[in-house]
Amino acid sequence: MITIRKWLQTISEATQVIEIDIRLAEESAKASMELVKKARDEGLRKPGFVDAKVLATARVCRSQVLTGDCHFKGLPETMWLEEGSGLTPGTLRSLQ
Repeated sequence: MITIRKWLQTISEATQVIEIDIRLAEESAKASMELVKKARDEGLRKPGFVDAKVLATARVCRSQVLTGDCHFKGLPETMWLEEGSGLTPGTLRSLQ
């Protein structure tokens, strides 16, 4: 069984921490407006503040978001994770 600590360790090894600066804050505001409109158009609940930060960070860093969150589905920055995909820590490491 995989522990939470192991998951967090694997995720921290496969990612980097980004400080929030003016550029990221501005991009977050744009991403928030885009995600709110997308949610409204698709009949989804309103996305959270963190969703906009995640999307903005991916854009600023020119990276992708590995997610199964419906707010991100169809966005170019998204690597879509289907439910039941069997994602494991080993899979995360192989994406690096």
